[in-house]
Amino acid sequence: MVRRNYIFELFGKKPTQIGQEDIEKLIKNKVGENLHLEYKDPRILSSNEQRNKLAKSVTGFLNADGGVLIIGIEVTEINGEKLPEQIVPVIGYTSEQILQMVMSRIGYLTAPDIEIFDVDVDVRGQRGKVYLLQIQKGDDLVYQAPDGRYYKRVGNTTVIMKHKEIAARFGKKGKPHLELIFIADPNKLQKVVNIYHVTIYFFVENKGKASARYPMFQIKFPRTFKINALYSKNGKLKDISKLYGGVPVIEWKDYTEVIHPNILLYTGGVRISFQDHPFNLHAQIEYVIVCEDMEMENNKITMADIFRNLISNQN
Repeated sequence: MVRRNYIFELFGKKPTQIGQEDIEKLIKNKVGENLHLEYKDPRILSSNEQRNKLAKSVTGFLNADGGVLIIGIEVTEINGEKLPEQIVPVIGYTSEQILQMVMSRIGYLTAPDIEIFDVDVDVRGQRGKVYLLQIQKGDDLVYQAPDGRYYKRVGNTTVIMKHKEIAARFGKKGKPHLELIFIADPNKLQKVVNIYHVTIYFFVENKGKASARYPMFQIKFPRTFKINALYSKNGKLKDISKLYGGVPVIEWKDYTEVIHPNILLYTGGVRISFQDHPFNLHAQIEYVIVCEDMEMENNKITMADIFRNLISNQN
């Protein structure tokens, strides 16, 4: 599995180059929690109960798509969006102690790939650290939280995995497992007045151990988005918005296609437009993907996530 540098994707810098000013920019730019980012204030280290909650959040990243968990930032919630409010220095804990707190509370067969980096901060004379945990998507089938449950990161929250999903993960060794990848075209990104025009291409990757037959995915954009054009491979990608009362929805299915393990398949693209507004950048794009012998997976992503990937790829 390819390791991702989530910290570089977030800050545009190597972990060792990050300073207090970079942490403050997250607050100034109101970079909210998302699929790959979560904030915790130092109270998460204060008791056994709180440390269990920290380990639960880490398993959510391991069982989803990985990401960065930052300890030392207080969060405020506005209209469902979790925004960084202020730096609260972590005092009295080392990187090794925090990593041990997490690792000793996670149930696993294969040790998770977690790195921790510290940033020196001084807030009105109070000196301490902000800790960045870089968590790779887990190689193990599924990771268990201290309460015996299994969690995954969905959007900006950590949710309990369903029984069917857990069973599918444990039985996935000899089954297909499809993932949908969103790639924005940097050469076709335009902003006219306050309207973004974006072209997104979709790829399906089979990360399972068996060939995937009857693959299908469906993507529902926020109602404030507009579909302007489709780029369909063999006419398989279709606009089915009329079936959903005008809500922009596209669907791809190809019952003649077989996606073999470790194969990345281009399925088509869409040209969309939306107003430059924080609501649109952080609104949830919902999608499902399924094939024969694979439990249907429901996921979410935001345009902010897609834009971050675009910036990362350009770097």
